[in-house]
Amino acid sequence: MLLLPHVHGVPLPQSSSVLRSAELALGVVPSVELRRGMPLDEIVGALEERNASVCVQPHESYSFGGLSNTWLLHQSVANYALEHAPALSWRFGQFGSKDDLGQHDNSAFQDLLFSTERDGPGRRCRRDGLDGDVSRRFCLHCPGASGRGTRGCAVGQMVLGEPPKDGLLQDGDTLTAGGCSGQEGRAAALSTNFSLTRPLLAAAYWAKHPPVPEAVAAAHAAGELAVAVHMRNGDLTREKTNKKTGKVWQREEHHAADVRYVPANAYKSNLQKVAELPAGCARVYIVTENGDDAEVRKLASWFEKKAEKRVPLEVLDDPYDLTLHKGPGRGSTHTGSCSPDCALHMFTQSDVLVMGRSGFPIFAAAMRNETMMLPVKCHEGGSGDASFGHTLGTAGGFIADSDALEADLRRRLPERCLKSHVTPSQLVSFAAEESSGEISSGEDGSGEDGSGDESSGDE
Repeated sequence: MLLLPHVHGVPLPQSSSVLRSAELALGVVPSVELRRGMPLDEIVGALEERNASVCVQPHESYSFGGLSNTWLLHQSVANYALEHAPALSWRFGQFGSKDDLGQHDNSAFQDLLFSTERDGPGRRCRRDGLDGDVSRRFCLHCPGASGRGTRGCAVGQMVLGEPPKDGLLQDGDTLTAGGCSGQEGRAAALSTNFSLTRPLLAAAYWAKHPPVPEAVAAAHAAGELAVAVHMRNGDLTREKTNKKTGKVWQREEHHAADVRYVPANAYKSNLQKVAELPAGCARVYIVTENGDDAEVRKLASWFEKKAEKRVPLEVLDDPYDLTLHKGPGRGSTHTGSCSPDCALHMFTQSDVLVMGRSGFPIFAAAMRNETMMLPVKCHEGGSGDASFGHTLGTAGGFIADSDALEADLRRRLPERCLKSHVTPSQLVSFAAEESSGEISSGEDGSGEDGSGDESSGDE
């Protein structure tokens, strides 16, 4: 139902543009009359008829697990808002709360994307671009007994938790996803489609002038490429204990996450190309939660053997989660060298990002500068691989094979690392022959590739 303003008992014209002009002249704020249980789809239609706008923003408590899943929850709302502009205007929210088992702590990312100037209460929420009333914020949640995350409703089906006391939604008001008292678990479905949000994510991230990780800075100071390799393991171990409640979380009960524990062999075909680089061209950093993990040690040992000290490798792990490891091989005594926020910045700012199946590096990949190298997807196969690739595709694309990686590496390597048009494999052979004095003055490196490698064979 539309609430039409009157002047001396005479209804104003109902044409939206004429009505808007008349309202502005009279200082009237366009409003939509709400009824209990009115879905967002219907609210949007009414806003469009009234030529009014409201901001949509996730509440700080609107979360689902770790940072990446929480963003996928926010992203479903963001996509809906972007698809229904200008009736809805998207605003980034703050990341704040932990999931119900205490397995993830997003507090380090609270203001990762949020800007008070851009996203503060009421900021430019009116249709004319002016600020709305900061006190008029109303929450949205899924109706009925909808569950969390992927079991939630469509965003357009969300309803207001408590309608405004005056029963009106005014031009410039703010709707928050979540934050409804007693309705915290009633969230919309996750969205893995970054097509609309990626430009906004990248702009918001880089506008914050994020700190450059020490490892990336060290590589760049030496004129070398920084290669970050994500190996997820700490939150996928067999069991973990909630520090506050003492509740033991059994991994067998959450088998869907087991597929994201990617073994060392899945990374080898791509890292082979990096291992073949000559000295002084790149540094590799394995970013993980538990540096003592068997698969991490296996990959590090394999790479060091292949690189033959030409390309240094360092394991950066997470000091916070190390205290939670249980079971055989856990309980690392490492002090840790890369907290969660450090890991995120490693993924967004390294020259090469090699990822296993996890939402964390995908979220980071969506924020990478468009001039940077595309993220590299490891060769894991198995269930869920197609959907993982699709999600990566919407986040800006990815490198799927070692040949494409080799080609992109050559475009980005320092000039001194390139000789004629040889491949990294040929560079290694060329360097070896040069050091032994076996290259004649007329040789151009166009003969055998001399790689002598063992492809990505399992060891």
